[in-house]
Amino acid sequence: METKNNEIMAKALMKDAWDKLSEEFSWNEQLLERYKDKVNWDEVSRNKLVDDEVSQLKAQMLQEKE
Repeated sequence: METKNNEIMAKALMKDAWDKLSEEFSWNEQLLERYKDKVNWDEVSRNKLVDDEVSQLKAQMLQEKE
């Protein structure tokens, strides 16, 4: 049971870490392409360090997921 709890906690912490990175990291197009399945695209879109070109990439990635 403890192992299952540890796995749940690790998964939650990893999600929180990716959310925080998505919001605050100075992303470039290459890094976003590499981690496109891990970043939180809503947070990336609010990230003030990300330029308009990357915002266009976000829209493209979201369309591909649909």
